[in-house]
Amino acid sequence: MGIIDAELLMVRRRIERYTSTGSLEFIMEEAALAEVRRLLTATMRSAFAPRGADPDVFIPAQVTAGWLHWYRWAHWAAFRRAEYDPRYTRDRLSALALLVPVHAVHSDAVPESLHEALQLDDPGLRDDLPGWLEAAEDLAVHAGQAQEPDAYLPAIVTLQAMLAASPATSPERPAVHATLSRALTALHAAIPTPAAEEEALLHSRQAVAALGPEAHGHDDYRNRRIASLMKRYETKGDLSALIVALGRARATVWVMPHDAPHRGSALVLLGSILEAVFAARHDRRFLDEAMSVMEHARAALPVTDAERSELLTRLGHLHMDRYALFHPAEDDVTRLRAEEALDGPRSDALAAAPSVSVLTDLAEAIALGREALRVADSRAESRLAANYLLSRGLQLRYEQGGDPADLDEAVTRARAAHAVPGPEGDRLPLMHNLCGVLQLLHTERGDTNALEEAIAVAREAVEAAGKGHVGHAAHLWTLIVLLASRPGSGDADGEEIADCTDQALASATASVPIRLNIAWDAGRHYAVHGEWVLAARYLAHGVGLLPQLVDGLGGQDQEHQLLRHTGIAPLAAACALNTGEPAAALELLERGRGVLSTLSHIPVAPTVPEELLRSGAHGPVVVLNNSAYRTDALLLTRDGLDVLPLPDVTPDAVAEWMPVLSEAPDQIHHPEATLADRLEGEERFRAGLAWLWDAIAAPVLDALGIGAPAPGRPLGRIWWCPTFTLSALPLHAAGHFGTAGGPAVLDRVISSYTPTVTALLRNQRAARARRPDPELLTVAMEHTPGQMSLPGARAEAEMLSSLFPGHRVLLNEAAGHARVLDALGHATRVHFACHGSHSRIRTDDICLRLHDRPLTTRDITALHTSGAELAFLSGCSTGRGHIALPDENLHLATAFHQAGFPQVIAAMWSISDFATYNLAREFYTSLGQGAGAASALHHAVHTLRAAYPANPSLWGAYIHLGA
Repeated sequence: MGIIDAELLMVRRRIERYTSTGSLEFIMEEAALAEVRRLLTATMRSAFAPRGADPDVFIPAQVTAGWLHWYRWAHWAAFRRAEYDPRYTRDRLSALALLVPVHAVHSDAVPESLHEALQLDDPGLRDDLPGWLEAAEDLAVHAGQAQEPDAYLPAIVTLQAMLAASPATSPERPAVHATLSRALTALHAAIPTPAAEEEALLHSRQAVAALGPEAHGHDDYRNRRIASLMKRYETKGDLSALIVALGRARATVWVMPHDAPHRGSALVLLGSILEAVFAARHDRRFLDEAMSVMEHARAALPVTDAERSELLTRLGHLHMDRYALFHPAEDDVTRLRAEEALDGPRSDALAAAPSVSVLTDLAEAIALGREALRVADSRAESRLAANYLLSRGLQLRYEQGGDPADLDEAVTRARAAHAVPGPEGDRLPLMHNLCGVLQLLHTERGDTNALEEAIAVAREAVEAAGKGHVGHAAHLWTLIVLLASRPGSGDADGEEIADCTDQALASATASVPIRLNIAWDAGRHYAVHGEWVLAARYLAHGVGLLPQLVDGLGGQDQEHQLLRHTGIAPLAAACALNTGEPAAALELLERGRGVLSTLSHIPVAPTVPEELLRSGAHGPVVVLNNSAYRTDALLLTRDGLDVLPLPDVTPDAVAEWMPVLSEAPDQIHHPEATLADRLEGEERFRAGLAWLWDAIAAPVLDALGIGAPAPGRPLGRIWWCPTFTLSALPLHAAGHFGTAGGPAVLDRVISSYTPTVTALLRNQRAARARRPDPELLTVAMEHTPGQMSLPGARAEAEMLSSLFPGHRVLLNEAAGHARVLDALGHATRVHFACHGSHSRIRTDDICLRLHDRPLTTRDITALHTSGAELAFLSGCSTGRGHIALPDENLHLATAFHQAGFPQVIAAMWSISDFATYNLAREFYTSLGQGAGAASALHHAVHTLRAAYPANPSLWGAYIHLGA
């Protein structure tokens, strides 16, 4: 049996189990996607082998993979999740791309429901070539970002089918050839296949040939073809027209010799289209390509060329875009300092100082603007674009440095650019920019005349754009923020804000980031004014857009986008509670938290409110929500959902105690800490745990009726699900430890954590399916290159070998990255005794240190585990999350959770080597005697606490995550 046959058999068996049992887990779990990936990767290697594809192998593999994606899409559609969870889109596109080309020769292989959905008896592929080109581009983009070679196959077969279906004179053929060439080139880079490389070259030549003689008359081509497509996009928001324009512009550049006189102009045009695609999709790949293309154009255009000023301003705007992308404090001029306007608190993460590289982009943009002014002629029209760029750059530099001269010049140049007459559509960016600097002038100097001028210009822009224009929603957003900035804005302003918001959210041309920003800003405005129904409505809309905001982007881009909207779900939930809708508040928290984890790991458990409300059947679940307006504990028990206000958890109190609870343990356990440092740190930490008891734990336990248990009675369970700024609190360790006999959570209940209620439901099912013969894997790094030695790591490995003789141990040099990943795929229980690295900013830096290279959270979440039960992460800060994105739960413990381990033991802060050894010994002894993981950890912590009662930093670090 060949590789393809074996992989094909696995996927077929999975589909058969689904169709015979109806159990969605067979098609929705991560393992299903992993098997399809392996099948398609093997199929692609075969397709581009020297002997070519074998239809008897290729077509069955294509059909089987298509069916699985089709079933998955049917599941998403059945649960009506499309409106807030776009993952179904990729399954649908993959299914269509794989199955539609097969239909022509094997119609009986295509699902009947697909026949009905597409009406395949009609020539649908020929009738909507731009739409199919956009779909293929989506699939190719995802393949490149996800680094999944198999994902190129749906894009490639879609494009090949388009070529077969379209006439030779079709205007889309150059773009189809160009996109196909790029997909094949990327495939060759991922899986070296000479045949793919040769076919890519062939299609690049065919793209050139398909352009025909018109390609050599650049001006005519530009005006008649690409310009018309761009106009269609700008006026109607037709993204497919933009994608077709991109393909044709690329092909145009290819046809030109490097010394062609119009090459520089063609590159400028291509760069401007790439910039438009980036603005529409917020995909950094297009921004990077645009900057590269513009730099080539800069070298190609002569110094005296009249287009050089335009080129320099476009390149400057690209630097501004990159500045906005990587500087989370401002979303360029469009944000208009909305946080200050809406009286919303800015998080520390958003107020963080930008990096040197980001400031370099800002400085380069200003320098390019001044150079563009220098080379432009004396006409106002020629100087307009440079003034616009300079105004943007100077405004942002003022916000960084506070030089009044920068703000004055920004206002002067914005007004100068706006004063130049021209078509209203061409002047829209100038109006938008002028609104921004005028609003800043009002904020900084109290100039109410500047604010009123800005509102008048914003209304002018909204009217000039018209409802069909792609930028209409952005101008509505500007007007919303400006109206909200009016001191003492009354009912008239409130009605206008609501009208603008409703128009923008209903817009068919508005991008997801624009709609989300509008929903958030409008929601905060109404929250400030106590209009909770409107606030809850708009914020709920914004929460629903979060998955669409980041789906398809690379990891770092995803985090940057979410960083701009940190706190929207907790605020939405607080507003829902103020309207008397606790179930809606719970659902909003579930939808708005862990967005990245749900995109990478399909949740089998439904997240409808009825299912969530039953989650307390095995013990109370406490969801803690914190906002500027109220803090509450949502108590889920077998009796339903109750809301417990927590009035002592104010923003000021959180700001006071959060640094203590998160930083004191690290101070205590720092290698260079003096005895005085440790004593002072422990005292501060005990004070923080006492506040945590008084403000949160005691009220919650009292409301649940959980008091001190009678002697001899076992403790019950509780699951903590803290959100937003409360996510890093050690709730399990709350108590008064300064005197003997003080109250403590540890004495009343066995604590566990869960990132979301949905995750708990999923992991409770997985935990019930325990294997009778668990297989343990120990990974121990006593000596790690470049790190301090951990003698306790070897001791832990030897202790586990004595408790569980014959289990697999990977020690020091044996614990290489590839070997550990392979072993993880087969182990049911795993124990890591090694250094853990934590980053408060970059998820890619959160890892376990192995012998050769780190095991990152991305490595772990990509794992396919079968029957996994438990992961014990004996390393520092393995349960500490990404501080800038608290609701994403981005840490090592949740990474193992996503990889299929329903129970994880991890540490919230730096830990002692000897204490960890003792705790692990007690834990595994109890586990071997039949205790559950949560009970075993509770016993181990109790034992350690008895030895060191006044040192909670020593025994309170470890948490149980999961069922």
